Amino acid sequence: MAWAVAVAFLTVYAYGLIWLPYYGDHALWAVVGRELMEGRALYSEVWDIKQPGVYLLYGPVQALFGYAPVVTRTLDVLIAVLTAVLVAVLVRDRVGPVIARWTGVAATAAMLLPARAFDLGQIEQLVCLPMIAALVLITRRPSTARLLLAGLCIGVVGVLKLWTAAVPVAAVLAWLLVEAVAAGRRGEPVRSVLLTRVGLVAAGALAPVVAVLVWLAAAGSLGAALETWLVFPGQMLGLPGARSLDRLVEGSTRYVGLLAPALLLAAAALPGVLRRRDPLGMALLAWLVVGLVGILIQLWWPYHWTQLTPALVGLAALGLRQLRDAGWLGRPLVVAVLALSTAPLLYFGVLGAERPTMLGNGFTADSRARLAELGTLPTAQRELAAIGYRPGESLMVFGDPTFQLAAGARMPVRINGWSPELYTTAQFAEMADTLAVARPDVVLVTALNVAVVPERGPAVARLIANEYEQVRSTPVGDWYRLRTDR
Repeated sequence: MAWAVAVAFLTVYAYGLIWLPYYGDHALWAVVGRELMEGRALYSEVWDIKQPGVYLLYGPVQALFGYAPVVTRTLDVLIAVLTAVLVAVLVRDRVGPVIARWTGVAATAAMLLPARAFDLGQIEQLVCLPMIAALVLITRRPSTARLLLAGLCIGVVGVLKLWTAAVPVAAVLAWLLVEAVAAGRRGEPVRSVLLTRVGLVAAGALAPVVAVLVWLAAAGSLGAALETWLVFPGQMLGLPGARSLDRLVEGSTRYVGLLAPALLLAAAALPGVLRRRDPLGMALLAWLVVGLVGILIQLWWPYHWTQLTPALVGLAALGLRQLRDAGWLGRPLVVAVLALSTAPLLYFGVLGAERPTMLGNGFTADSRARLAELGTLPTAQRELAAIGYRPGESLMVFGDPTFQLAAGARMPVRINGWSPELYTTAQFAEMADTLAVARPDVVLVTALNVAVVPERGPAVARLIANEYEQVRSTPVGDWYRLRTDR
């Protein structure tokens, strides 16, 4: 009964999440996806730093439904739930059916309750499903088909976010190596079996990656893509102020606070995992270690931590079983500590600011309107109307791409303006040159970038000052129209 109540609560909660609007990143993926569906080549004609997977997800949604956050948000929720189910499947044989069922509930809560509008559907959440799927396939008596499918899942991770593929690679290799060592101690042949299994996984992983490379090469974008994936991240990380220590502290403390129950139980599992060289525990531990390293070498956005959640909850399930077997779950103090540690997650998820549950959960049209105001689409529509924007006019936005999405306008230049603080000098020079040729009818410099553009891209700022007249200035930002006397 308690499990059924928990599932019902999470079902109601998840319904509220599907009404969350797009935030900046999601709007950008929708805009770029729309451009791809209209025939523009990724990286050479329209540019963003991400790998192609997310645009190939948002593009068909745009083509079929237009602006439809409820569609992609529903997919986001389903992906999170399927990830949680696979975590339960992964640990079931080790912990038994009862703990496995609760593991599924806990994993769903851990994936959904911390998710704000900006966090839900980020790539670090999307990759969790193919990552856990790869590990489930490997641990189920690996056959040729399962090994190839596990590799295919890893390749899908690479297509979504290239460097994150190191996480499932580490987890799968840890499982295979620990299993091989155990087989060697039993006198079984090891080397040829291990090499065959690793080769099959590698072959499966290469398939989607090679397919994407061929697609980009056919579009004439392979060189630009490789530069974007392999060169630009290092340049971006080297920019002054690219990584904020405050952002790292905020993201890590928030994650630790909200996932405290899983962290406590995972810590309880760790001694036993290391002592017994448990292959599942070692695979989950490899996931956590490599994932943490990946987080630390990036820009420290809070949503990056989500990629650790499936492994953390899986390890927590092993810890819960150990506590149960040792009789610790019968001690009131242990139960009280675990119960109290769930309070931050439940409070933030249900009662925190801007949570769907506090705004009607999408049950009524009025509550859906209130949820829509959490995004910038209503503001974008009002601002575009205020400046007299006409359909068909070209628009350049330095900042939130929701304005581009609301206008239905194509990106006038290759490089969009979503993150000008992270663009190199060469990229700003390219923007100045291409804007001088494209001469968009309307330019918006959002409030966050009013100081950034003159500082980082003085040639762009001069172009705007010389060729455009300011027609509106609000807390949203500064609006400019192309001068008619030039």
